[in-house]
Amino acid sequence: MIDMLYDKRPGERDTEAYNKWTVDIEKSAQQNVNDHEISRDISACAVYLNVYNSAIEVCNLLQIAEVAKYLSEKHHREFEGRKKHTETEKKLFDNLIDVQRKLNKLKNDKDAANPNVQIVSEQLQK
Repeated sequence: MIDMLYDKRPGERDTEAYNKWTVDIEKSAQQNVNDHEISRDISACAVYLNVYNSAIEVCNLLQIAEVAKYLSEKHHREFEGRKKHTETEKKLFDNLIDVQRKLNKLKNDKDAANPNVQIVSEQLQK
């Protein structure tokens, strides 16, 4: 079942269809995978794919500082809500922290500014 869903992955990321696909993967893992730890790992991967995909959407609309803030909120919600973590969950969490650090370094870099925000800002100023 999971393999079939993987084959149906939308080609375009940062779309609603991609987010729906990640939710379908998570639900399918929970319902169809009998091994609890494997089910949990697949679900965690799907959740993090959804988080990153949503971060791309935020990045298209806002500044990097907002993306970093969004990821920070998500990591607190996803990781700190559980007492025990699988190795996969720990790796996913470490990757998320690494992405946050990189984004935080870019916050004040004018070359990393979102051009969409700049265009909207200029239009509003006019």
